Amino acid sequence: MSELVTRDVLRSQLLVKGSRGIIANIDDLSNEDSILQLAQFDTEFEALGEKSAHGLKNVEVDAQLYNFKLLLLAEQEDVSILKDQSFQDPSEFEYYVYLRSLKLLLDRGVSELVPEYLKAWSVFSGFPRRTNLLGTAMFEDVLTGLATYFVSIGVKSTAQVESSFDSYVTLTTPFTRLLRLRFVSRFAKLQGNQPGLTQHLLELEKNYAQGASFPKASETNFEYDEYMKAILDITILDGNLSAASLGSQVDAALSKTFQSAVVMRAWLSSCALDLSKTAQEVHAAFNVYLNYSLKEKGLGGGVFSDIIDVLDCFEFVLNYFVSRAPEIDLIPSIADWNLKMKDIINEFKISYDIDSTKPLSEVLAQRLSSYYYTLGAVERFLAVNGSPTLKLLETHLANSYAYLTESIEIAHSHGIKASFDAYFQHAIVSGKLNKTSIACKSAKQCIGVDPTSFKALNLLVLLLTSKDPRDLQALTVAEAANQMIENYLEESGSLTPVEKWELIEFRKTYVAAKEIHEGIFAALDHVPEVFTLFHTLFNPSEISNGEVKSYVPQLHAGGLSSQKDVQWSHRPSIVNPSAETEAVQNGSKHERKKSLLSAVRSTGSLAEKKLSFDSRKSKHELKNKPSSDLASLYSDTSVKEPLQDIWLWASRLYEKAGMLEESEKCIKEAESCHKPNFKTHARFGLLVYKANPKLAFQEFEISLDEVEEENVESILGLTLLSFSEEAQKAGVFISEKDKWSAQARVLNYLENLAKQYKYSQSSEVYYLLSQLYKLYGDTPKFEHSLLKTIELEECKPLRPWSVVEKPSFFA
Repeated sequence: MSELVTRDVLRSQLLVKGSRGIIANIDDLSNEDSILQLAQFDTEFEALGEKSAHGLKNVEVDAQLYNFKLLLLAEQEDVSILKDQSFQDPSEFEYYVYLRSLKLLLDRGVSELVPEYLKAWSVFSGFPRRTNLLGTAMFEDVLTGLATYFVSIGVKSTAQVESSFDSYVTLTTPFTRLLRLRFVSRFAKLQGNQPGLTQHLLELEKNYAQGASFPKASETNFEYDEYMKAILDITILDGNLSAASLGSQVDAALSKTFQSAVVMRAWLSSCALDLSKTAQEVHAAFNVYLNYSLKEKGLGGGVFSDIIDVLDCFEFVLNYFVSRAPEIDLIPSIADWNLKMKDIINEFKISYDIDSTKPLSEVLAQRLSSYYYTLGAVERFLAVNGSPTLKLLETHLANSYAYLTESIEIAHSHGIKASFDAYFQHAIVSGKLNKTSIACKSAKQCIGVDPTSFKALNLLVLLLTSKDPRDLQALTVAEAANQMIENYLEESGSLTPVEKWELIEFRKTYVAAKEIHEGIFAALDHVPEVFTLFHTLFNPSEISNGEVKSYVPQLHAGGLSSQKDVQWSHRPSIVNPSAETEAVQNGSKHERKKSLLSAVRSTGSLAEKKLSFDSRKSKHELKNKPSSDLASLYSDTSVKEPLQDIWLWASRLYEKAGMLEESEKCIKEAESCHKPNFKTHARFGLLVYKANPKLAFQEFEISLDEVEEENVESILGLTLLSFSEEAQKAGVFISEKDKWSAQARVLNYLENLAKQYKYSQSSEVYYLLSQLYKLYGDTPKFEHSLLKTIELEECKPLRPWSVVEKPSFFA
């Protein structure tokens, strides 16, 4: 039976064993007097020592230390040993042990030992490599812990903390000066001020930029690289330098270094952080950085000197491009970089013997999870913006799903949560791939990370309804979250425009859920709530004492900009409707007294206003009577466009209810609050395509002349017209040949839509494709499209997936 020993016995054993002067203590964080089996401890400690001698792979350290309840602690008598050693190239293990020891002292309040430990820091010649994940994480923790410690002993200004630091650490080496700079920067960040930082930077520029010279062929500028690392961390981690200041530091560094990847990374960061720089400049900077890094790898025997730093840089750049509006000419480079990042991740895992069977430290698990999230996010970005064929779209979606799944599984297998974005994107991609149950699970996990995320709640409702449109759980979630909105607004403070729009989209989904369960007219009762929420969010100056005043837009005369200067389409198939004088027919109208005006007034605080404006004539000429109240409230286009979107949404609801006159009035309000555009023309064309096919055709053509790609409503409308008997009788097409040409044209449009990320799951697109293929006698494509229509209808969400994504007017 193995001998059981206490902590004191183990300590005496280790005093004899040693480990390059480092004494180890057993320290169970939950119970310091816990006991271990001595034989097991001896075996594992010897294994650790052996690995340390051969360059312990730091990514394994933390997991092993925690597995055996070992916290290595260099005590006071070891400080002199460290000094005597004068390490110029400390191992990853030694650096980590030193930093962890200092952190434990700070956490336990053993203040009398802190000065000696600070002095010992001077034996190290640089910052931990990024690949020393645990050492880097501990370094940042120690900086924060030291800053907190100095505050606790009464240090209040950067001048005082600088003096205190200098009394502990003699500034005899370039690294100690950099260490002081990082420490003072962290102190300034925690204190919310930056006095003294500028002076330090000037001093360091004098010591480095002015004192350094361009290296000879046999030399390296290691110290200057360390300086640039410090400047970069002060900019990104502490936020104490602007992009312009970082750029000026890089300009000086370029004349003092030769093909330095560190300097190139700083240049890259300054370009990405500087709003005046273009994506093309960031693209060029990263290409230079990548070339330098690959050259360093070649000179280093085919091994990156700091592989995590390279991966971090890939992650930074790829996230930069994914978060921006896409530039088509850069998409091939983004796809290529994503493949390179995947290869480097695999290289990293092989080099450090990482696989699914071995435990990882929490730091490493989080980092790997983040890398795989980036790969998945880029693949989804490429699916949206870089998929000219359906096969390529499906490939990108499958890759995105695989990477995002890996990101989540790595996190969960180590007892931690993945990021909100990882769960959210995984839910969307799973939904697009009809993996509804998996998508629902990810959406719920997403809400677990942020219970107040209305885009996540919106997504969950959509996913639940994709399984069953009348799902009671979906209605329950929608109603509960809808009731949360008012309290959320009171507690959340300022919201970004995108966050505000997420609330609007959720309330629209709530209205759709009410429609499914209670009918279209019950849904119409909630339309004013959407407008009220919009004005609460985007026009807070009009609200006092929490009450809604008379700022909700009302239907009134006019509302359409003059159309006299609109040019008729050049397309030969158009029949000019100028001779037509008949008004738009309204069709059968449900006998319901509650029109849009009365519905909007149902808030109980709206001023009365007469409802009377002309119907849109087929002549396409309307009175120019813009809404003066809207014009005064909304001078910002970024607010007008979202409001127009809400009016067009309301128009669709009224059309669905058979209230075509009210639907038309919504369109006019949409044109009044912003301007007539391809969306309003398409919406009006769909409204009248049966009653007035010629006018509808004109509207669709004007809309397509303005925007052709992704103009789905106009494309669907033209397709419906090509099959419409009313259009045939009205003479929309001048001949059978003209109609066939129109059908060939819309077939091309629909096939392009089916290849696009946003519309590849549209059952309407596939159904119309099936009818066109049937007309052409293409039986295989007809059957495929019809089966695809049925498949998509069976898992069709309440509203399109796109409503939970960032809208174009906030891009």
